[in-house]
Amino acid sequence: MKKILSVLFILSLVSFISAQDLNQIEYTQNLDIKKKVLFSDAVTMFVYQLNRKPSTFDKDAKYLLDQGIIKKIYPADKPLRRGTIAYMTVKHLKINDSLMFKITKSERYAFYVCVSYKIMDKDGSENDILSGGELLEIFNSISEFGGEK
Repeated sequence: MKKILSVLFILSLVSFISAQDLNQIEYTQNLDIKKKVLFSDAVTMFVYQLNRKPSTFDKDAKYLLDQGIIKKIYPADKPLRRGTIAYMTVKHLKINDSLMFKITKSERYAFYVCVSYKIMDKDGSENDILSGGELLEIFNSISEFGGEK
């Protein structure tokens, strides 16, 4: 009887997992093994972060542009640099206490903001191209910081 109840409990838990959750799990597993991530990967991850279902790259990037998370739409296949994801992170988290970032709106100072808030590691530069694992670490830090909407 305990075995049957255990199976029923597990099945009931699985039924609560939506298709979006399963797609997000699969996406992040595939992202984790990528040696180099693209701008489109950051767009998709921010769409997930905002609890939205990803659509096409163009629609998702336009949504992030409208939300002020990105300053312009780069090509989907552009390698993702640490400065770009730092800029997106600072805008998403609405961190407004950096005078230099307020003045310049640059990816360089966005990177310094993320380092000062311990969202990113200080090793490297804003020009570094990220791997999937590094991108997932950044999103883990964003979630810990309170960036899930």
